[in-house]
Amino acid sequence: MALIFIRPLDPPVTPGPVKFSWEAWYAKNKTRLSEKRAKRYREDAAYREAALQRSRQRKGKKVVPLSTDQHSVSFNDAAQTLGVTVWVLREWRRKDYFPEPHRRDGRLWFTPLQVQWLRTIQEFFVQHGARVTNATRPKLEQVTNLVYANWA
Repeated sequence: MALIFIRPLDPPVTPGPVKFSWEAWYAKNKTRLSEKRAKRYREDAAYREAALQRSRQRKGKKVVPLSTDQHSVSFNDAAQTLGVTVWVLREWRRKDYFPEPHRRDGRLWFTPLQVQWLRTIQEFFVQHGARVTNATRPKLEQVTNLVYANWA
């Protein structure tokens, strides 16, 4: 005679608390908020002037397109072109191996010529290793002086 065990059924899973979503909340309240803002814009002169001022500031911050700007190589692209990590390029910048790059919209940009000068720094480290010793320090200073002198 065989002994048969019958396993009880698992209790049904009850759903947990619903997670809050700003997207869902805004989708639900968008119309009400838009009407409230529009009414305030129509009726409150100070609010309207502040909104117009913010709009003028935003429009004033727009930059020249990259096609007409000579600083067309981003910090990340420069690192990729050189075959180094962004961390290495940041470290070179922190140690003042090259002048401060052009800043636009909170990002750093180089000209193609500046990337070529960065390549000379990279070639120094490929030739002499990543550690700067007392013997290689004068050579590194020569390279950085050359980069600073030709940085445009």
